Amino acid sequence: MQRISLLLTAGALAFGQLVADHATAADLFLVHGINGEDVGADEEFPVDILIDLPPDDIGPEDVCLSGVEFTDTLGPETLEAGLYGVEIHEAVVVENGLTSCEGALIVADVLSISEIETAIILAHLDAQGAPVVSKFTVNASELDESEVRLSAIHAAVLGAVDIEILERDTGEETIFTNVLNGQQTFPFEGEDGRYRIQILDAGTGDSLDRRNVTLDEGEVGVGVLVGSGANDTLEILRLLIDTTEPTLPMVADEGAE
Repeated sequence: MQRISLLLTAGALAFGQLVADHATAADLFLVHGINGEDVGADEEFPVDILIDLPPDDIGPEDVCLSGVEFTDTLGPETLEAGLYGVEIHEAVVVENGLTSCEGALIVADVLSISEIETAIILAHLDAQGAPVVSKFTVNASELDESEVRLSAIHAAVLGAVDIEILERDTGEETIFTNVLNGQQTFPFEGEDGRYRIQILDAGTGDSLDRRNVTLDEGEVGVGVLVGSGANDTLEILRLLIDTTEPTLPMVADEGAE
């Protein structure tokens, strides 16, 4: 998965227009976590994302991010704390292969972003399969030497799960039980090295999915469970934030390890 730092629309509006005072502002990431196969479309399921500022008041500060596909991550961008309207639209090509946030509305919500927050805005499905847009806060504070941080988000069409974080080099494991759709585990902190995130059925203990991730010193990992158990599309998106970099770059870590 490639890193995406900037997308332009036909109106030449960029995510970067939301830049703010770094002293009190927040760092924002956007993640497309809806597999199109779970909503009767192609897996890539391209969408347009409208950042409405202020909410419900169309104006020159609104930003349209076009052609965002399943598993794409955008950011980070620094922006003022406050309320933001977020709309997810079907991507409809209007001119020169670009889209303009004028397609059918899939889901919309108003989300609050706090000062000095590192936040992920995630488009995903709820436990019943309906599209939602949610905000999750990531602890991206400074880590001690050789330390890393790892957490997981349940955003799949699935009931309660247990989430196991295994330190592959030591064999030590931490299990978070009965995690529901829309919930996030507490951040686990450990030494840099090799880890595994495993999703278990909360009732039977059966393994539903697992992904390995290697974290270097100063990195924060977030595992995002998306997809549907019934459709056999469960997948853990692995996102990495490097806290040693001033801009906190995020990448999707998709390859097997």
